[in-house]
Amino acid sequence: MGYYDPHPTLILDRPVALLGFMGAGQVATAMALGTMTGLNPVDLEARVSHVLGRDPRGGLPGGAQALRQVQLEVLEATLRDRPFGVVALPWDLPLDPRARLLLQQRARTCAIERDLLTLYGRVLDELDRAPGRYPALGGMRPTSAHDLMPHLAPLRPFLAGADLVLDAGRLHPTTVAAELERRLRERALAPDQPPRTFSPR
Repeated sequence: MGYYDPHPTLILDRPVALLGFMGAGQVATAMALGTMTGLNPVDLEARVSHVLGRDPRGGLPGGAQALRQVQLEVLEATLRDRPFGVVALPWDLPLDPRARLLLQQRARTCAIERDLLTLYGRVLDELDRAPGRYPALGGMRPTSAHDLMPHLAPLRPFLAGADLVLDAGRLHPTTVAAELERRLRERALAPDQPPRTFSPR
């Protein structure tokens, strides 16, 4: 259960996996939700680094393929954790069909959507703090929001197909987590309700 209350105030029937593009705030939202509910929040990237004993963004002997295999193994193990918690995924992991199958079989997915300009600003902020944060950018710093589009476009269908889509706009992750908590409690009371999209606008 990590560092959180082992008696959560919200009981899940499956783990919740947070999806989103670079800068969408999956990790911050998961941590905020954990604080609010006692659910165990997992930063999958951090857990992968722990398993490897190093930051994999510096490269692995087997390259990107070896990293993806470790990510899949850690994801599978994490989705078996009890009680179920909330897992923040690396932005590009849902592009892998093996990851999508695991999520379909064992989790409920929540996509955090933000407009392109907001994502661009958040990506720049993260690159200021950690220049190697996003290896997919090839070490290049985007000079406009449109530089992100080739990376975002392949992900969009999987975000749109999530069990729940939160259109977070410019909302702080704590506000996004509060809305996610509300929606999860609704689902706990009415588990057969169809998924809906929340938009602050």
